[in-house]
Amino acid sequence: MFNLRTKRLNIREFLESDTKFVINLLNSPTWIKNIGQRNIQNEAQAQVYIQMLRRNYQEQGYGFYLVERHEDQVPVGMCGLIKRETLPHTDIGFAFLPEHEGCGYGTESARTMLAYAQQSLGLETIAAITLPDNTQCIRLLEKIGFAFQQQIIHNNEQLLLFITH
Repeated sequence: MFNLRTKRLNIREFLESDTKFVINLLNSPTWIKNIGQRNIQNEAQAQVYIQMLRRNYQEQGYGFYLVERHEDQVPVGMCGLIKRETLPHTDIGFAFLPEHEGCGYGTESARTMLAYAQQSLGLETIAAITLPDNTQCIRLLEKIGFAFQQQIIHNNEQLLLFITH
């Protein structure tokens, strides 16, 4: 089973027991504003979502992972990689519960995930997409070595594409 460990965090596969966390994260105001409504309102819907995440681990060899503090195993967010058919490179993504934003967990987990993608998976170029007004995400991406590439239309939405090498 996949598990990365940082100074403060465990980055691990989602489990069926993570349904309550998935419901909380996907319905948080920050998620809805920056990522969009996923209509995950109950445990059955969260189970389907977790099964989709787990399928990516098998089909792509990576995916989105739960990020938890290793001191108390409290889930704080998610971070991971996905290969979208609409983008030329695998892209990195992350989201954290509002009460855990601003703690450095995003930087710590994204930096670790980027190193894993490049060193362990051999993915030289990683992409990232974000809304133009998501300044917190843009700052984090630039902090870990991404550079703005261009504006794109993805799923009928104007986004910024960032690339790293």
